[in-house]
Amino acid sequence: MLGAIIDLGNCLDLITRKYVPLIQTSYRMLKSQIEATGGKMPVNSDAKGDKNSDKLVRKLDCAVINYVHEIAKEAALPAFDTVRGLFPEGNEIYDGARFHERTHTQIAVRNDACIKGFFLPRGETPALTSPVSP
Repeated sequence: MLGAIIDLGNCLDLITRKYVPLIQTSYRMLKSQIEATGGKMPVNSDAKGDKNSDKLVRKLDCAVINYVHEIAKEAALPAFDTVRGLFPEGNEIYDGARFHERTHTQIAVRNDACIKGFFLPRGETPALTSPVSP
């Protein structure tokens, strides 16, 4: 395991409500563009063997977020350095819960300068590899 210190910079933060209208607009614009060219919208789908139907193959979500970056670029807006999202996955942790066993946050780093450093978490030992020749 490897840890990283990341400065989110200008973050497209999908954990907050701030960017919901932008994402919705991006979806509508992408859909309109694809329909105008006779194409088919990507879809989110289940991964093979996913018993929870969590839609782990997120082609639609990826396309919409990538389109946000295109919109920003075309409008000469500052680029997003990172994208952060929350993904509820797995079974409910109790009946009626909105908390799930494998809920997690993902951060996509688009600007390498946002990665400030790497570290091994406490208790981790580095994997042994072939010696490096001088």
